[in-house]
Amino acid sequence: MEKNFLFAANDGYAKFVGVTIKSILNTNPIGGGKCVFHILTDGISRSNQEWLNRICTGYNAEVKVYIVDEDNDLKSLESYRGNRYTWYRILFCKYLDLEEIKENGNGVLLYLDVDILVDGCLDDLFRMDMKGKSIAACPDTACNPTRYEKWNVKNYIGAGVILFNVDYWQEHHLPEKCIEWGCHELNDEDNDMPDQDTINVICNDTKMLLPVKYNFLIWFQKHYGDLFNKYNPGFEKSVSEALQHPVIIHYATANPWHHFASDILHGKTWKWVMLWYKTALSIDFYHFVRYVVPAFRNSIVNMINR
Repeated sequence: MEKNFLFAANDGYAKFVGVTIKSILNTNPIGGGKCVFHILTDGISRSNQEWLNRICTGYNAEVKVYIVDEDNDLKSLESYRGNRYTWYRILFCKYLDLEEIKENGNGVLLYLDVDILVDGCLDDLFRMDMKGKSIAACPDTACNPTRYEKWNVKNYIGAGVILFNVDYWQEHHLPEKCIEWGCHELNDEDNDMPDQDTINVICNDTKMLLPVKYNFLIWFQKHYGDLFNKYNPGFEKSVSEALQHPVIIHYATANPWHHFASDILHGKTWKWVMLWYKTALSIDFYHFVRYVVPAFRNSIVNMINR
């Protein structure tokens, strides 16, 4: 069975996408089906595209790049931290060959943020029966509960890892509904996570919740006892299980390429950061050095400033 992955990134983030791709290829057997990595972007240099393709050498895998027409596709949607790349994920219906995904890939598409590492087999995700469901994702308890209440959202999910049912999104015109709702309902007060809010609202009644191991944020180890609230019954057990062996590790707010372990880990999540660097090193030494040196320098400066 073919596994289809989706990324949204500009040229500057291509090198981080490469580490995520390498982690997937390292942990998902060659005989488990072809891996297709779709990247929605406003442009990736030829050298970076060639480098991404070299990572796939020797594997049953390929990279496909699509240039997004942002002005026409996204209209007046709110930016996030000065750009609108995070909105690109909802545009897959326009750019990807959905019929091929339906025929060869069980009709599902796995979106991943670029600050992610895969450390386990994903077969169970790609075999999921998503009939009648739009997305599958993990609950996001890091958000202030007022976000759930403001939009009257049930089971508010994090948008860093989303399994899309491509047929449902196409048939129910969800990209158009997301854009329309975002343009009319969001304002400057909502620009913290505008695309995540929109996906939660539009998919409110058609979500499937995934175990936390499929979107394990490394700061869960530091803030383990602060995550549980009335909106996420049973979440504590899911986090406890994920701590033993997360399958998809998410470095949100603690990107390894910005911080070295001593600056952010407090001794608890060293192994996850070292796994990221080990994966980068398995691509080539040059890219490993590019990550480690700036991150180490930033950490030293931060510690001195304290």
